Amino acid sequence: MKQLKSILCLVLLACLAFGNAFAADSLPYDCYNYDHWNNILYTPAPYVPDGLVSGATLRFEGAPVGAFRNPQDLCVSPDGDVYIADTGNNRIVVLADDLKTVRRIITGFEAEGGTQTFNAPTGVALSEKHRLYIADSLNRRIVVLEPDGTFVKYVRDPQSEVLDEGYVFTPLRVSVDYADRVYVIAQNMFQGIMVFSGEGDFTGFFGTISVKISLWEKFWRRLATKEERAKQQLFIPTEFTGIDVDSEGFIYASNKDTDGVQAVRRLNPKGEDVILRGSKENLGGDLEYGQVGNYSGPSQIVDVVYRDHGIYSLLDARRGRVFTYDHEGNLLYIFGGMGTQEGTFRAPVAIEQEGSRLLVLDNLQGNISVFSETEYGSLINRAVGLRYDGDESLAVPMWQEVLRLDENNELANAGIGKAYLSAGDNARAMTYLRRGMNRMYFSVAFKRWRNEVLRSNFSWILTGVVALVLLFIVWKKLMSPKLLKRPKKDANEKARRELPVNARWKYLFYTVFHPNEGFYWIRHQERGSVWIALLLVIVYAVAFSCNRIYSSFVVNDIEPRSVNMIAEMAGVLLLYFILCVGNWSVTCLMEGEGRFKDIMIAIGYSLVPMIFTTVLGTVVSHAVAENEEAFYYILMGLGMAYSLILMLIGIMQVHNYTLGKTLITLFITVVAVFIIIFLAMLVLNFITQVYSFLRNIYTELIFRT
Repeated sequence: MKQLKSILCLVLLACLAFGNAFAADSLPYDCYNYDHWNNILYTPAPYVPDGLVSGATLRFEGAPVGAFRNPQDLCVSPDGDVYIADTGNNRIVVLADDLKTVRRIITGFEAEGGTQTFNAPTGVALSEKHRLYIADSLNRRIVVLEPDGTFVKYVRDPQSEVLDEGYVFTPLRVSVDYADRVYVIAQNMFQGIMVFSGEGDFTGFFGTISVKISLWEKFWRRLATKEERAKQQLFIPTEFTGIDVDSEGFIYASNKDTDGVQAVRRLNPKGEDVILRGSKENLGGDLEYGQVGNYSGPSQIVDVVYRDHGIYSLLDARRGRVFTYDHEGNLLYIFGGMGTQEGTFRAPVAIEQEGSRLLVLDNLQGNISVFSETEYGSLINRAVGLRYDGDESLAVPMWQEVLRLDENNELANAGIGKAYLSAGDNARAMTYLRRGMNRMYFSVAFKRWRNEVLRSNFSWILTGVVALVLLFIVWKKLMSPKLLKRPKKDANEKARRELPVNARWKYLFYTVFHPNEGFYWIRHQERGSVWIALLLVIVYAVAFSCNRIYSSFVVNDIEPRSVNMIAEMAGVLLLYFILCVGNWSVTCLMEGEGRFKDIMIAIGYSLVPMIFTTVLGTVVSHAVAENEEAFYYILMGLGMAYSLILMLIGIMQVHNYTLGKTLITLFITVVAVFIIIFLAMLVLNFITQVYSFLRNIYTELIFRT
């Protein structure tokens, strides 16, 4: 009997596990995030659908509430009541926190000696005094009511010299701060958010988003005619779409963003944007998107909700996504989609938080989609909250659980790394911060670790430097003096004999340090080697690819997996040959004395400094932190500059040119290279079209027979 019970328990557990897996796999939307290189990484679901709220299924005092018509906004009170602006029905519907019980339906109020009604209310908000603020749009006013529905005041008819004459006030969204200042997003108001005092007086604009016009656009607008300027895009300030207030009185405002870069702002009491934009410098929703189709283009953010501990969520009306960020601007998770299934939307317009749940209002479907927090979402929210409160160490177990569920989560690695950094374990902090691709905190940990290593190993490091200097001196002594001596002009044929391979390698380094003489005798004494030049080109291609793969992420933004070493080697070799052919073809017409092999040797040998600095730069990149990248870039720049100087001297010597003629020749060579590439592309395109034409004929003949 006990054995049977055990078997039944195992079967039940297996069924539950299978059921949970099936539920996760059957979500009607994708859950994902972006890695450091903006690649999409699919994640466990942070939130899952947990029901729909529709007016058609609700009842109030025994009578049906009726379907919501074009609802535009919702807000949640501290005790969990949900206020819905049922715009098409000219009413405010209030639900209890169970989202099933209707507390009341507000269709009007007593004021000015009679019963007043709403006309297309599009926004609702609650103050800290629990007063209800309603954006009564087509009545051109904000209505303020007490919790019991008693009328308090109107906010309407703003008067100011900064407003256009005859301006019609049409409020769309409303929010209130701790001082009862009223913030209003109004229709066709591009100067910013309208601010009203607690008494209802208009005090000015808030958070105006200035439009930046490039110098190029200014130039063309000056040249354009009056008719052409009329057809050009108007440069008007950006319009806000949603608004919320955090516990400190900062205003979170979403805005239209055609560039997909910043669709939300955090405005301080002065109206200045103080939001942090994260390592990606992007608060615009999706980082990658298509350019054609119904869902193409950047995210269209229509609302923002501030949650707890610096976390806020944005609602995208274009693809139905919910994007959640932390106080540093890091993207935490993404979920949601368009459609008609539960958990998807047709026209999402507003988002709110109720407890641990998220509510999304859809004005076309006329319902509220409810999303419940999963273990994955809860772990991230709690860990971010602890980090926001300064409890980094307490967040570590939660981040480790996040990594168990999602091993690619960069934020979890960074969170653990920050905790180790706070604890003084710099080596471990570096490991996790590198996995989390967090340059700023990695650099802090690296500097501390570097100082520890230097202090504890200073004597060994000094000994190593002295040994390297001695080795360099010995190497210089071993170089053949005869080899480095410039031959006399009347050198006999014996002096022109081919040098052994090891001597050619030594002469290569002599040429690098004495380019004027070195390249001259490469041309006149056959001291160079085409094979060495080709080998140097291959070595540079390998060094270039290795630099892109293995240099520190502090200076390298290239994704290592995207580097194809074979393709890059082929590209470098092809460019090398095109450059040689281009220079040879130009110098043949400009009385150049150099042969094709001399050009190959001159260009190949000139790559030595770039090879050296590329390899050294790859190593040095792991010894620099953020704000120290200049050392790396100076090193790489010096190598490139010295290689260009060597190439200039090499071309000048092998062709017996003056400096001015060499510069002119090199410029024409660059033009010739572009012409060769252009002609090659034309030929390739022609061959492709001929092949396609012949293939179509062959296919047609096959079908006809």
